[in-house]
Amino acid sequence: MELVRHTGCDGIMIGRAAQGNPWIFRDTVTYLDTGVLPEKPTNTQKKEIILEHAALLMQYKAEYTAVREMRKHLSWYTVGMPHSARFRQMINSMETMEELITGVEQIFGDV
Repeated sequence: MELVRHTGCDGIMIGRAAQGNPWIFRDTVTYLDTGVLPEKPTNTQKKEIILEHAALLMQYKAEYTAVREMRKHLSWYTVGMPHSARFRQMINSMETMEELITGVEQIFGDV
């Protein structure tokens, strides 16, 4: 926040920090407005966003493509979670959206 005040910049680029962390936009705006970071999302909130993300992909792409794109996103969403390395290994074998949803339910049921 100090850098923004000091430079008078008109914007901030976020880039790759948003991969698997869509809350970064909310966090950034809240921090710039209040100087306080909001609480991190709960695992339930993460699961809901992941499932919504998957459903939106299915609206615009065939299942084959949507599942493969979600594999990449799931890797980003689960970085740092317990058992996430094992889960990321499972991701590569997922072929259907049903398998993906079951996997998400499992990883978020374990934490």
